[in-house]
Amino acid sequence: MSLDCKAALVLPGCSNPLGLEDGGVYDFQLSSYTHKDGWGPFLGRYNNGRGWCSATNDVNHEFLQVDLLNVQHISRIAMQGVCGLYPFSGSYYVMTFVIEYSYDGTTWLTYKSSSGSVQTFVGNNDTFSERNNYFRDTFVTRYIRIYPKTFYGNICLRVELYGCNDQSDDCSTYITTASGSIKSPSFPGNYPANKHCTWLIEVSKGKNISLMFTQFDVYQGSNPGTCRNDYVEIRDGLTDSSPLIGGKYCNQNRTMLITTNSNVARIYFQSGVSNLGHKGFQIYFLSVTKGT
Repeated sequence: MSLDCKAALVLPGCSNPLGLEDGGVYDFQLSSYTHKDGWGPFLGRYNNGRGWCSATNDVNHEFLQVDLLNVQHISRIAMQGVCGLYPFSGSYYVMTFVIEYSYDGTTWLTYKSSSGSVQTFVGNNDTFSERNNYFRDTFVTRYIRIYPKTFYGNICLRVELYGCNDQSDDCSTYITTASGSIKSPSFPGNYPANKHCTWLIEVSKGKNISLMFTQFDVYQGSNPGTCRNDYVEIRDGLTDSSPLIGGKYCNQNRTMLITTNSNVARIYFQSGVSNLGHKGFQIYFLSVTKGT
């Protein structure tokens, strides 16, 4: 099934094109498993006169990859088919596809629905129409791969990604050090409104991660315990469907020391539409031996 236009909420200010059509994403950031001569991955750009076409129709291996150079939020993917030119003439488009993504280019994860099953997206049914699919609003990655599964004529596509492309305002990152600290935006000053930050931590296999809040001042709201607008949540894994540790944390609803059950953690911070004069938080993290 596919996420249609009304099935997902887009983060405020996170619906900008990320640069495939206008060249903000450079040619070296696009790669593929194979490609036909004259139809390389750097041509797989939205509204480009050509497009990317694979050299084979192997749906188990063919992919188009985009490297965004840093971890950032992605809200939407838009795709078009390709109109071939002599001697490779005809209409070609991808009808269904799946997404794999990676934070480091080595370990790849399959994008799944909120229920935990592999998400199959519906693509195009002609050459030129735009087909949009929306991701969940907490989806972050650096690398993304499009794996066509069914297609018409040949595996060919043009694509644009949408999300948060203002890097000076980006607070999401992937961390692989054994220890360190994380701060909310502008800490120790008041954190701004409309922030959506995701910190992904991965330490050595066989270790756990201890997280200590040394400062915590996140707006709670008028209904104690709800943490509706401003909150921090921690998951025992890298994805937004990984198990929650506790719940949503805000003032008077927080744990000062949290330890994961695995070697990865996902910390997500959201602030509401108003700056209400709260400082946010500082977390120190440390890789620890299981059971300590």
